[in-house]
Amino acid sequence: MTPTLPSTRRLRSLGTVVAVAVAFPATALGAQTPGPRVIRIDAATGAKTVLAGGGPWTTLNAVAVGPSGTVYVADQGGIYSLSAPGFAVTPLAKAGASSLLISGSTLYAGGSTGVSSIDANPPFTQTLFSPEHVRGFAVVGSTLYTTTDPACAPDGHNAAVVAIDTTTGSRQTVGDLGCGYPSAIVAAPNGTLFVGRVDVNGSSSGIVRLNPVSGTVTPVATGGKLRAPAGIAITSSGDLIVADATSGVLRISTATGKQTTIASGGDFTQSGSVALDPSGNIYVTASGTATLKATAKARQRFSSGIRVSVTCRPRCGLAYRMTFPGQSYAGTGFELIDRPGTKWTLRLKMGAETKRLLSKTLRRKRSMKVRVKLVPLDGNHQTIGKEVNLTVVLAR
Repeated sequence: MTPTLPSTRRLRSLGTVVAVAVAFPATALGAQTPGPRVIRIDAATGAKTVLAGGGPWTTLNAVAVGPSGTVYVADQGGIYSLSAPGFAVTPLAKAGASSLLISGSTLYAGGSTGVSSIDANPPFTQTLFSPEHVRGFAVVGSTLYTTTDPACAPDGHNAAVVAIDTTTGSRQTVGDLGCGYPSAIVAAPNGTLFVGRVDVNGSSSGIVRLNPVSGTVTPVATGGKLRAPAGIAITSSGDLIVADATSGVLRISTATGKQTTIASGGDFTQSGSVALDPSGNIYVTASGTATLKATAKARQRFSSGIRVSVTCRPRCGLAYRMTFPGQSYAGTGFELIDRPGTKWTLRLKMGAETKRLLSKTLRRKRSMKVRVKLVPLDGNHQTIGKEVNLTVVLAR
């Protein structure tokens, strides 16, 4: 039976919205323009209430809502709670986060400084579970599942799902995700994990199913309309609702992998965060498009990487991939372009084995062309603009 597609509407024009969280009877969103604000919207009427805004925030990254209605937000400088009825802002942690998840009375925060738990009640006790940069996480019982980025060079490692026992702190890799960047992770009621993967080349982006007990990873859907899955939510029937940064909002059957477009184009350009309410209504944010400009000196002396100058507006992350004849890649990586419109000079790094191979080749050929692909991403590794391609000649 084909599901009935819902009607869509814009709740309000809010500027650049970075995240959405649902708590009955209203929706909380973190909006970035004209300034960092936390906004509550009545889904029935569209009525908008600004709960807090301005200082101490600079750039909001994530939002979550607890069972009691307390709102939690993260920016570059810390994590904060906003408690009803007055929604006074209370600092919880000084380390920023790109993702938040509330489970019972425990708040989980993850980002470039690792993943940690924060007791939502005073004295807000914090526990660091992993110092590694994580892209997303899900909680099943007392187990926290996180994703880690790949470093897919000859001397690197694949992306992975790591299980952390929140009682003992023990860590175990439970799933190999290959060279794609993990973009979102969600847990089904039975403990099965679904993970979004974004390939820098866009050829193998999709959703995979992971059995955390056996470690078996199987594809649910690959390619088609799935090009940059940014957010995933699970319906009561077991289907996946996917916010894809390129294709809009999709429904994916976990049984057959069938992809159905719910909404696309217009307001759904660069879809990102997605949430469902108890009635099955879908809430999706759209971050807008970033403009990336990049230049590089056409001929560079080989050392440990390639120098490029980049600007991005608005703030964005930068994924890069370098390739040269005879090898599948020279290096991949991610950099944060933190000041919108400001020129940054970066050295795109290569792995030790790649540098050894290049050095050996350059002793024989004296020079070699290297192709560089640069892709603007948001905080969840989702494509938010057109890629830039450069060619650089490396010389001895």
